[in-house]
Amino acid sequence: MTMPKSSLSAGVVFCSALAESRDVTDLVGSVIPAIGENQDQPLPYISFRRIKLEATPQKSGQPGADIIQEELLCCTDNYEEGIKIAEAVRAALDFQSYESDGLKMRACWLADSEEIRKNGIYIQRMIFNAKF
Repeated sequence: MTMPKSSLSAGVVFCSALAESRDVTDLVGSVIPAIGENQDQPLPYISFRRIKLEATPQKSGQPGADIIQEELLCCTDNYEEGIKIAEAVRAALDFQSYESDGLKMRACWLADSEEIRKNGIYIQRMIFNAKF
C-alpha cells in the first residue's frame, strides 16, 4: 500500500518544479536537498530544505492546509551569476502552483531574501512560503 504524501514531502515538489524550469537548469549544475557546509559540490548549485511547517487544522478538527517555509540557497562563485539564478528560481516558483508525485503545492510566494558571501561563495538565500 502506498502511503499518502504530506507537506513533509514538500522538498520533492520544489525540486521537481526547479528541475522542470529550463531557465533554472540552464544556469545550475544541480538542485540538491539540505547540503551540509563541508560537502563539496561543484558551483553553481541550488540547495533547498524545509525550515518550518505550520499545520492549519479546520474548526471541525479535520486536517487543513499546511504552510511550509522552504529555504533555497543559490550558490555561485560570481555575484551576477547568483542574481540570474535567483531571478530564474523566483520566476519558477513565485505565485505558482505545482503538483508532483501526488502532492499539490496550491500556492507559493517569496517571503524573504538575503545575500551572503561565505568562504568565497556568493549565496542568494531565498525563503518561500508554500501552501499544501
